[in-house]
Amino acid sequence: MRIIKQILLIYFVVILMPSQVNAWFWGGLKKDQLVSVNDQIYTADDFRNWWEIWKEEDTLFPESMDEFVNWHLLVQEAKYMELDLQPSYKQKLDVFLSARTRSLLKMDEIDSKIDISEEDIFEKYLQDYSPIWDTRLIYFIDEQSAQEAYRRIVAEDYDVDKILKNHTELTGFSGIDSKKLRPVSFASNEQLLEIFKNLEKEKVSSPFAYGKFYIVAHLFEIIIEEDSSNIPPAVRKKIKKDLHKIKSTELTRSFLEMLKTKYKVQLDDDLILGLDPQNTTETQMEKTFIKTTIGDFPLRILVDDLKRNKDINSPGLSPEKNKEIRYNMINYILFDVLSKRESLDRHYEKVPPFKWQYEYYTQHRLIKEFEANILGDLAIVSADEII
Repeated sequence: MRIIKQILLIYFVVILMPSQVNAWFWGGLKKDQLVSVNDQIYTADDFRNWWEIWKEEDTLFPESMDEFVNWHLLVQEAKYMELDLQPSYKQKLDVFLSARTRSLLKMDEIDSKIDISEEDIFEKYLQDYSPIWDTRLIYFIDEQSAQEAYRRIVAEDYDVDKILKNHTELTGFSGIDSKKLRPVSFASNEQLLEIFKNLEKEKVSSPFAYGKFYIVAHLFEIIIEEDSSNIPPAVRKKIKKDLHKIKSTELTRSFLEMLKTKYKVQLDDDLILGLDPQNTTETQMEKTFIKTTIGDFPLRILVDDLKRNKDINSPGLSPEKNKEIRYNMINYILFDVLSKRESLDRHYEKVPPFKWQYEYYTQHRLIKEFEANILGDLAIVSADEII
């Protein structure tokens, strides 16, 4: 269908072209030249770069230059018709260029600078996953029962096995569970973490509440790894992911500060902190709250974002948290605008390999404009209709 469609397209191009279509292959050209299409010279590199993007999976290398020539005939005709001046064409290019160059900027300034060493992984492992507390947890249904059992264990010089041997005599006893616990097990409970940090080997903890039970923890052993060789693969993967996120956040903040300096960002702190998003007049919303060398920002932008934020209207929100929310939003706004400008200013579209991708996309979009404006339904005619 692709070949049939292109035959139809080229047929119309030959009719519509303002001058005779000329293409020479392999002869009459200089050594580094491959083909001439209407006096436009294309080299072997031009073809190679186009082919790497144009080809589909398992596409065989072409025996002729037909596809390449047909492609450029269409592009030339679209330019002759000034379709490259169409707003729809320019808008699509802007979206593509902005998205891709910002991705390249992120790679240059953030992703490529993230280096996670084995030492980093082990340090994070020791922080979140070590030591390992080999523990027996004794459950009771109420605090009084747990306290009574704790006193009996201490009185028996921590001979837990002796006490548990006759566990049926323990009031409120609910069960026993053996676990290997790590600091990360208590990520949301600093109080429990401190209990295990201070627990000595072969001793028991005083009772603590956990869910609907009260627990006495008996510590068998404290295991501390000496190197990273025994880190489980799943844990290693999570640590690397966590470290990547941490370093990415740090680099992003640093890069934003550089952008603020480069584009001379000035904030109106009084206006920002004194803003009541629910009671702001139209006149107030047109006031400038950010000034930069590439333009100023009206307060309306921040007002709209604050109105959408649920936390800013939470009852009892502290002034410190209110301020933090506002400046986090401002940083997000600044990073969005300044990084976009910075990515465009670096002109990645002029530097290979993105140069070839961008050129291909501009040509691809021109062909699509040509199909939409000239061929219409003919460009998508079915094979049955052609035959």
